[in-house]
Amino acid sequence: MHAMDERRLAPRKRVMLPVRLKARGKVRWTQTQVEDLSTRGLRCLLDGEVWPVGTPVDFEIPLFPAEAPLAGTADVVRVEQVRHSDQCSFGLRFSDLSPEALHRLRLYLKDARSR
Repeated sequence: MHAMDERRLAPRKRVMLPVRLKARGKVRWTQTQVEDLSTRGLRCLLDGEVWPVGTPVDFEIPLFPAEAPLAGTADVVRVEQVRHSDQCSFGLRFSDLSPEALHRLRLYLKDARSR
């Protein structure tokens, strides 16, 4: 997909951060990596898991080592199978971020841009 075809409302920053995810109704958390991040959502890869578009997902992302992880709820908005792989790329849009969490995320993204 070309950049002009994407409907992004917030610029994304490529990052490599751990993230814990748990789809609603699941008991176990899944650990993976954030591929890119914005104030509106994130993209990550999962091995062997397929959550349909619309699935609510709880998440935890440790942005700053000395602070509690960024936590909230996001909805699956995109699922794409990675070619020649058991992995799926998931696009998640934040649906429940507190003003304080959004502030922390903006600080992280501003700092990440300056690196």
